[in-house]
Amino acid sequence: MIEMLSAIWAQQHWPGRLIALEGFDGAGKSTQIEFLKQRLMGLGHDVVLTRQPSDWYRQSELVRSFLDNGGTPETVRALALFAAADRIRHCSEVIAPALARGATVISDRYVFSSVAFFWDRGLDPEFILAINAGIPRPDCAIYLDIEAHLVRERLRARDGDNLKHEENSIDTINRVMNNFKKLAPELHVVPAQAEREEVSRQVWRRVEPAISPERRVKAAS
Repeated sequence: MIEMLSAIWAQQHWPGRLIALEGFDGAGKSTQIEFLKQRLMGLGHDVVLTRQPSDWYRQSELVRSFLDNGGTPETVRALALFAAADRIRHCSEVIAPALARGATVISDRYVFSSVAFFWDRGLDPEFILAINAGIPRPDCAIYLDIEAHLVRERLRARDGDNLKHEENSIDTINRVMNNFKKLAPELHVVPAQAEREEVSRQVWRRVEPAISPERRVKAAS
Protein backbone atom coordinates (compact mmCIF):
# COMPACT_ATOMS: atom_id res chain seq x y z
CA MET A 1 0.00 0.00 0.00
CA ILE A 2 1.17 3.52 -0.72
CA GLU A 3 1.74 5.08 2.70
CA MET A 4 0.64 8.54 1.58
CA LEU A 5 -2.84 7.33 0.60
CA SER A 6 -4.42 7.94 3.99
CA ALA A 7 -3.18 11.54 4.00
CA ILE A 8 -5.21 12.73 1.01
CA TRP A 9 -8.73 12.39 2.42
CA ALA A 10 -10.82 15.32 3.61
CA GLN A 11 -11.17 15.44 7.40
CA GLN A 12 -14.88 16.24 7.24
CA HIS A 13 -17.44 13.52 7.97
CA TRP A 14 -20.72 13.50 6.06
CA PRO A 15 -23.98 11.76 7.04
CA GLY A 16 -24.12 9.95 3.67
CA ARG A 17 -22.03 7.07 2.36
CA LEU A 18 -19.59 6.89 -0.53
CA ILE A 19 -18.95 3.61 -2.34
CA ALA A 20 -16.42 3.41 -5.18
CA LEU A 21 -16.16 0.59 -7.70
CA GLU A 22 -12.93 0.26 -9.63
CA GLY A 23 -11.72 -2.01 -12.40
CA PHE A 24 -10.46 -2.11 -15.93
CA ASP A 25 -13.13 -1.64 -18.61
CA GLY A 26 -14.70 -5.05 -19.19
CA ALA A 27 -14.38 -6.18 -15.56
CA GLY A 28 -18.13 -5.88 -14.96
CA LYS A 29 -18.40 -2.59 -13.07
CA SER A 30 -21.65 -1.50 -14.72
CA THR A 31 -23.39 -4.78 -13.85
CA GLN A 32 -22.23 -4.70 -10.23
CA ILE A 33 -23.15 -1.05 -9.81
CA GLU A 34 -26.69 -1.81 -10.98
CA PHE A 35 -26.98 -4.79 -8.59
CA LEU A 36 -25.67 -2.65 -5.75
CA LYS A 37 -28.02 0.22 -6.54
CA GLN A 38 -31.06 -2.04 -6.50
CA ARG A 39 -30.04 -3.64 -3.23
CA LEU A 40 -29.43 -0.32 -1.51
CA MET A 41 -32.66 1.18 -2.80
CA GLY A 42 -34.48 -1.88 -1.45
CA LEU A 43 -33.06 -0.99 1.96
CA GLY A 44 -34.38 2.55 1.68
CA HIS A 45 -31.21 4.36 0.64
CA ASP A 46 -31.32 7.51 -1.47
CA VAL A 47 -28.85 6.32 -4.12
CA VAL A 48 -26.88 8.66 -6.38
CA LEU A 49 -24.95 7.12 -9.28
CA THR A 50 -22.04 9.02 -10.69
CA ARG A 51 -18.70 8.40 -12.37
CA GLN A 52 -15.20 9.75 -12.62
CA PRO A 53 -13.77 11.25 -14.65
CA SER A 54 -16.69 13.45 -15.60
CA ASP A 55 -17.65 14.42 -19.14
CA TRP A 56 -15.57 17.60 -18.77
CA TYR A 57 -12.48 15.39 -18.85
CA ARG A 58 -13.77 12.61 -21.11
CA GLN A 59 -14.80 14.97 -23.92
CA SER A 60 -11.48 16.82 -24.09
CA GLU A 61 -9.72 16.45 -27.44
CA LEU A 62 -6.39 16.12 -25.62
CA VAL A 63 -7.73 13.21 -23.55
CA ARG A 64 -9.27 11.47 -26.55
CA SER A 65 -6.08 11.85 -28.57
CA PHE A 66 -3.98 10.40 -25.75
CA LEU A 67 -6.31 7.43 -25.21
CA ASP A 68 -6.22 6.65 -28.93
CA ASN A 69 -2.56 7.28 -29.64
CA GLY A 70 -0.58 7.84 -26.45
CA GLY A 71 1.54 10.91 -25.84
CA THR A 72 4.64 12.49 -24.34
CA PRO A 73 5.56 12.62 -20.63
CA GLU A 74 4.52 16.27 -20.66
CA THR A 75 1.09 15.28 -21.96
CA VAL A 76 0.78 12.63 -19.25
CA ARG A 77 1.56 15.17 -16.52
CA ALA A 78 -0.91 17.66 -17.98
CA LEU A 79 -3.62 15.00 -18.10
CA ALA A 80 -2.97 13.96 -14.49
CA LEU A 81 -3.43 17.57 -13.39
CA PHE A 82 -6.56 17.85 -15.53
CA ALA A 83 -7.95 14.62 -14.06
CA ALA A 84 -7.28 15.88 -10.53
CA ALA A 85 -9.00 19.20 -11.26
CA ASP A 86 -11.95 17.32 -12.73
CA ARG A 87 -12.17 15.06 -9.64
CA ILE A 88 -11.95 17.91 -7.12
CA ARG A 89 -14.62 19.85 -9.03
CA HIS A 90 -16.83 16.77 -9.29
CA CYS A 91 -16.48 15.99 -5.59
CA SER A 92 -17.29 19.58 -4.66
CA GLU A 93 -20.29 19.94 -6.98
CA VAL A 94 -21.78 16.42 -6.97
CA ILE A 95 -20.43 14.01 -4.36
CA ALA A 96 -20.05 16.21 -1.26
CA PRO A 97 -23.55 17.79 -1.57
CA ALA A 98 -25.10 14.32 -1.96
CA LEU A 99 -23.20 13.03 1.08
CA ALA A 100 -24.20 16.12 3.05
CA ARG A 101 -27.89 15.39 2.54
CA GLY A 102 -27.43 11.77 3.60
CA ALA A 103 -27.46 10.04 0.20
CA THR A 104 -25.48 6.93 -0.66
CA VAL A 105 -23.22 7.72 -3.60
CA ILE A 106 -21.91 4.98 -5.88
CA SER A 107 -19.03 6.19 -8.03
CA ASP A 108 -17.92 4.32 -11.14
CA ARG A 109 -14.17 4.88 -10.65
CA TYR A 110 -12.48 7.20 -8.15
CA VAL A 111 -8.98 8.42 -7.33
CA PHE A 112 -7.64 4.83 -7.34
CA SER A 113 -8.00 4.78 -11.12
CA SER A 114 -5.83 7.87 -11.48
CA VAL A 115 -3.14 6.26 -9.34
CA ALA A 116 -3.24 2.93 -11.19
CA PHE A 117 -3.21 4.38 -14.71
CA PHE A 118 -0.94 7.40 -14.29
CA TRP A 119 1.53 5.34 -12.27
CA ASP A 120 1.84 3.02 -15.26
CA ARG A 121 2.17 6.07 -17.51
CA GLY A 122 5.32 7.07 -15.61
CA LEU A 123 4.20 9.40 -12.82
CA ASP A 124 5.11 9.09 -9.16
CA PRO A 125 2.01 7.81 -7.32
CA GLU A 126 2.66 10.17 -4.42
CA PHE A 127 2.47 13.10 -6.85
CA ILE A 128 -0.87 11.79 -8.12
CA LEU A 129 -2.22 11.52 -4.59
CA ALA A 130 -0.91 14.95 -3.63
CA ILE A 131 -2.75 16.71 -6.46
CA ASN A 132 -5.97 14.91 -5.48
CA ALA A 133 -5.82 15.88 -1.80
CA GLY A 134 -8.98 16.97 0.00
CA ILE A 135 -11.53 14.62 -1.55
CA PRO A 136 -14.01 12.52 0.48
CA ARG A 137 -12.80 9.15 1.68
CA PRO A 138 -14.95 6.25 0.45
CA ASP A 139 -16.74 4.23 3.10
CA CYS A 140 -16.01 1.26 0.86
CA ALA A 141 -13.86 1.01 -2.27
CA ILE A 142 -13.80 -2.18 -4.33
CA TYR A 143 -11.58 -3.31 -7.18
CA LEU A 144 -13.05 -5.96 -9.49
CA ASP A 145 -10.13 -8.21 -10.39
CA ILE A 146 -10.17 -10.23 -13.60
CA GLU A 147 -7.50 -11.77 -15.82
CA ALA A 148 -6.12 -9.43 -18.47
CA HIS A 149 -6.83 -11.74 -21.40
CA LEU A 150 -10.52 -11.93 -20.41
CA VAL A 151 -10.72 -8.15 -20.21
CA ARG A 152 -9.34 -7.81 -23.71
CA GLU A 153 -11.68 -10.51 -25.05
CA ARG A 154 -14.66 -8.64 -23.60
CA LEU A 155 -13.45 -5.33 -24.97
CA ARG A 156 -12.94 -6.82 -28.44
CA ALA A 157 -16.43 -8.31 -28.30
CA ARG A 158 -17.79 -4.87 -27.43
CA ASP A 159 -15.60 -2.56 -29.52
CA GLY A 160 -14.12 -4.75 -32.25
CA ASP A 161 -10.79 -3.35 -33.41
CA ASN A 162 -11.52 0.13 -31.99
CA LEU A 163 -9.57 -0.43 -28.78
CA LYS A 164 -7.73 2.35 -26.97
CA HIS A 165 -3.98 2.05 -27.29
CA GLU A 166 -3.53 0.89 -23.68
CA GLU A 167 -6.20 -1.77 -24.18
CA ASN A 168 -4.20 -3.35 -27.01
CA SER A 169 -1.39 -4.43 -24.70
CA ILE A 170 -1.82 -7.36 -22.31
CA ASP A 171 1.34 -6.20 -20.52
CA THR A 172 -0.10 -2.73 -19.97
CA ILE A 173 -3.40 -4.14 -18.70
CA ASN A 174 -1.53 -6.41 -16.28
CA ARG A 175 0.62 -3.56 -14.96
CA VAL A 176 -2.40 -1.34 -14.36
CA MET A 177 -4.21 -4.21 -12.62
CA ASN A 178 -1.21 -4.82 -10.38
CA ASN A 179 -1.16 -1.12 -9.49
CA PHE A 180 -4.77 -1.35 -8.35
CA LYS A 181 -3.92 -4.33 -6.14
CA LYS A 182 -1.04 -2.40 -4.55
CA LEU A 183 -3.65 -0.02 -3.12
CA ALA A 184 -5.09 -2.71 -0.82
CA PRO A 185 -6.28 -2.74 1.95
CA GLU A 186 -7.77 0.71 1.25
CA LEU A 187 -9.14 -0.89 -1.91
CA HIS A 188 -10.88 -4.25 -1.42
CA VAL A 189 -9.95 -6.74 -4.15
CA VAL A 190 -12.90 -8.88 -5.30
CA PRO A 191 -12.34 -11.70 -7.85
CA ALA A 192 -14.69 -10.92 -10.74
CA GLN A 193 -14.46 -14.00 -12.97
CA ALA A 194 -17.25 -15.91 -11.25
CA GLU A 195 -20.93 -15.69 -12.22
CA ARG A 196 -22.18 -12.15 -11.80
CA GLU A 197 -24.53 -13.16 -8.97
CA GLU A 198 -21.60 -14.59 -6.99
CA VAL A 199 -19.53 -11.47 -7.66
CA SER A 200 -22.48 -9.42 -6.41
CA ARG A 201 -22.54 -11.42 -3.19
CA GLN A 202 -18.83 -10.84 -2.68
CA VAL A 203 -19.23 -7.11 -3.34
CA TRP A 204 -22.08 -6.92 -0.83
CA ARG A 205 -19.96 -8.66 1.82
CA ARG A 206 -17.59 -5.67 1.67
CA VAL A 207 -20.24 -2.98 1.35
CA GLU A 208 -22.70 -4.07 4.06
CA PRO A 209 -20.46 -3.52 7.12
CA ALA A 210 -19.14 -0.26 5.67
CA ILE A 211 -22.61 1.31 5.53
CA SER A 212 -23.86 0.04 8.89
CA PRO A 213 -25.19 2.73 11.29
CA GLU A 214 -22.78 1.49 13.97
CA ARG A 215 -19.78 2.20 11.77
CA ARG A 216 -21.08 5.66 10.91
CA VAL A 217 -21.40 6.55 14.60
CA LYS A 218 -17.83 5.40 15.29
CA ALA A 219 -16.45 7.33 12.29
CA ALA A 220 -18.09 10.55 13.44
CA SER A 221 -16.92 10.24 17.06
